[in-house]
Amino acid sequence: MIEIAAQITNDYLLAPWTDQDKEDIRNYNPNQIVMVGVKGVRKPRSIAQMNTFWKICTLFAEAAADKNIQSWDHKNKIAFQCKVELQFIDASRTIVDQHGKVHLHYRSISFRELPHMEACNFFKRSYRFLDYSSNKLLGVRIDQYFEQIGLRYEP
Repeated sequence: MIEIAAQITNDYLLAPWTDQDKEDIRNYNPNQIVMVGVKGVRKPRSIAQMNTFWKICTLFAEAAADKNIQSWDHKNKIAFQCKVELQFIDASRTIVDQHGKVHLHYRSISFRELPHMEACNFFKRSYRFLDYSSNKLLGVRIDQYFEQIGLRYEP
Protein backbone atom coordinates (compact mmCIF):
# COMPACT_ATOMS: atom_id res chain seq x y z
CA MET A 1 0.00 0.00 0.00
CA ILE A 2 1.20 3.50 -0.77
CA GLU A 3 -0.10 6.82 0.46
CA ILE A 4 -0.21 9.80 -1.87
CA ALA A 5 -1.81 13.22 -1.83
CA ALA A 6 -4.35 13.80 -4.57
CA GLN A 7 -6.62 16.64 -5.58
CA ILE A 8 -10.26 16.15 -6.49
CA THR A 9 -10.80 17.84 -9.86
CA ASN A 10 -13.96 19.67 -10.97
CA ASP A 11 -15.20 16.51 -12.69
CA TYR A 12 -14.51 14.47 -9.52
CA LEU A 13 -11.42 12.67 -10.72
CA LEU A 14 -8.42 12.21 -8.44
CA ALA A 15 -5.18 13.80 -9.67
CA PRO A 16 -1.82 13.20 -7.91
CA TRP A 17 -0.79 16.41 -6.12
CA THR A 18 2.98 16.45 -6.66
CA ASP A 19 5.58 14.92 -8.96
CA GLN A 20 6.50 12.48 -6.17
CA ASP A 21 2.85 11.43 -5.89
CA LYS A 22 2.77 10.86 -9.66
CA GLU A 23 5.93 8.76 -9.42
CA ASP A 24 4.56 6.72 -6.52
CA ILE A 25 1.25 5.98 -8.28
CA ARG A 26 3.18 4.54 -11.21
CA ASN A 27 3.54 1.37 -9.11
CA TYR A 28 0.10 0.56 -10.53
CA ASN A 29 -0.98 0.00 -14.12
CA PRO A 30 -3.00 2.53 -16.14
CA ASN A 31 -6.76 1.84 -15.78
CA GLN A 32 -6.12 -0.59 -12.91
CA ILE A 33 -8.85 -0.55 -10.27
CA VAL A 34 -7.40 0.40 -6.86
CA MET A 35 -8.89 0.81 -3.40
CA VAL A 36 -8.76 4.42 -2.23
CA GLY A 37 -9.36 5.84 1.23
CA VAL A 38 -10.02 9.58 1.22
CA LYS A 39 -9.26 12.00 4.03
CA GLY A 40 -9.63 15.73 3.52
CA VAL A 41 -6.61 17.92 4.25
CA ARG A 42 -7.37 21.45 5.31
CA LYS A 43 -3.81 22.66 5.38
CA PRO A 44 -2.21 22.27 1.93
CA ARG A 45 1.01 23.42 3.58
CA SER A 46 1.13 20.02 5.28
CA ILE A 47 1.34 18.34 1.89
CA ALA A 48 4.12 20.67 0.78
CA GLN A 49 5.87 20.12 4.11
CA MET A 50 5.75 16.34 3.77
CA ASN A 51 6.93 16.47 0.15
CA THR A 52 9.80 18.79 1.11
CA PHE A 53 10.95 16.31 3.75
CA TRP A 54 10.97 13.44 1.24
CA LYS A 55 12.79 15.53 -1.36
CA ILE A 56 15.49 16.44 1.19
CA CYS A 57 15.80 12.76 2.17
CA THR A 58 16.11 11.80 -1.50
CA LEU A 59 18.82 14.38 -2.22
CA PHE A 60 20.79 13.33 0.87
CA ALA A 61 20.42 9.65 -0.12
CA GLU A 62 21.59 10.31 -3.68
CA ALA A 63 24.66 12.14 -2.39
CA ALA A 64 25.36 9.30 0.05
CA ALA A 65 24.95 6.70 -2.72
CA ASP A 66 27.46 8.62 -4.86
CA LYS A 67 29.98 8.19 -2.02
CA ASN A 68 28.94 4.55 -1.44
CA ILE A 69 27.64 5.20 2.09
CA GLN A 70 25.17 2.32 2.12
CA SER A 71 23.51 3.00 5.47
CA TRP A 72 22.32 6.38 4.14
CA ASP A 73 21.76 5.59 0.44
CA HIS A 74 17.93 5.57 0.28
CA LYS A 75 15.31 8.11 1.33
CA ASN A 76 13.66 5.55 3.64
CA LYS A 77 16.99 4.94 5.39
CA ILE A 78 17.37 8.70 5.90
CA ALA A 79 13.86 8.98 7.35
CA PHE A 80 14.54 5.99 9.61
CA GLN A 81 17.78 7.56 10.83
CA CYS A 82 15.74 10.64 11.78
CA LYS A 83 13.25 8.54 13.73
CA VAL A 84 16.04 6.74 15.59
CA GLU A 85 17.93 9.96 16.41
CA LEU A 86 14.76 11.75 17.56
CA GLN A 87 13.59 8.69 19.52
CA PHE A 88 10.33 8.85 17.59
CA ILE A 89 9.06 5.67 19.22
CA ASP A 90 5.53 4.33 19.46
CA ALA A 91 5.60 3.10 23.06
CA SER A 92 2.22 1.39 22.70
CA ARG A 93 3.64 -0.93 20.01
CA THR A 94 7.12 -1.45 21.50
CA ILE A 95 7.51 -4.83 23.19
CA VAL A 96 9.93 -6.79 25.33
CA ASP A 97 10.18 -10.41 24.24
CA GLN A 98 10.55 -13.49 26.47
CA HIS A 99 14.35 -13.11 26.44
CA GLY A 100 14.22 -9.53 27.66
CA LYS A 101 15.08 -8.05 24.27
CA VAL A 102 13.35 -4.76 23.49
CA HIS A 103 11.76 -4.42 20.04
CA LEU A 104 11.20 -0.77 19.26
CA HIS A 105 8.46 0.31 16.90
CA TYR A 106 8.89 3.75 15.38
CA ARG A 107 5.99 6.11 14.78
CA SER A 108 4.64 6.82 11.33
CA ILE A 109 4.90 10.31 9.85
CA SER A 110 1.90 9.78 7.54
CA PHE A 111 -0.90 12.35 7.48
CA ARG A 112 -3.23 9.85 9.10
CA GLU A 113 -0.89 9.06 12.00
CA LEU A 114 0.76 12.37 12.85
CA PRO A 115 -1.09 15.57 13.78
CA HIS A 116 0.04 18.76 12.04
CA MET A 117 1.85 20.42 14.96
CA GLU A 118 3.69 17.22 15.86
CA ALA A 119 4.72 16.94 12.22
CA CYS A 120 6.07 20.50 12.28
CA ASN A 121 8.17 19.63 15.32
CA PHE A 122 9.37 16.35 13.78
CA PHE A 123 10.48 18.04 10.54
CA LYS A 124 12.20 20.93 12.29
CA ARG A 125 14.18 18.57 14.54
CA SER A 126 14.90 16.23 11.60
CA TYR A 127 16.34 19.04 9.51
CA ARG A 128 18.75 19.98 12.31
CA PHE A 129 19.85 16.35 12.57
CA LEU A 130 20.14 16.00 8.78
CA ASP A 131 22.16 19.21 8.56
CA TYR A 132 24.63 17.86 11.11
CA SER A 133 24.75 14.36 9.57
CA SER A 134 25.06 15.48 5.96
CA ASN A 135 27.78 17.97 6.83
CA LYS A 136 29.71 15.34 8.81
CA LEU A 137 29.33 12.51 6.25
CA LEU A 138 29.33 14.43 2.97
CA GLY A 139 30.45 17.98 3.66
CA VAL A 140 27.06 19.21 2.44
CA ARG A 141 24.86 21.53 4.50
CA ILE A 142 21.10 21.08 4.43
CA ASP A 143 20.52 24.55 3.01
CA GLN A 144 22.21 23.32 -0.18
CA TYR A 145 19.54 20.62 -0.56
CA PHE A 146 16.83 23.22 0.01
CA GLU A 147 18.37 25.43 -2.66
CA GLN A 148 18.29 22.50 -5.11
CA ILE A 149 14.51 22.27 -4.71
CA GLY A 150 14.01 26.02 -4.86
CA LEU A 151 13.35 26.62 -1.15
CA ARG A 152 15.16 28.43 1.64
CA TYR A 153 16.10 26.60 4.82
CA GLU A 154 15.10 28.37 8.00
CA PRO A 155 16.49 26.65 11.10
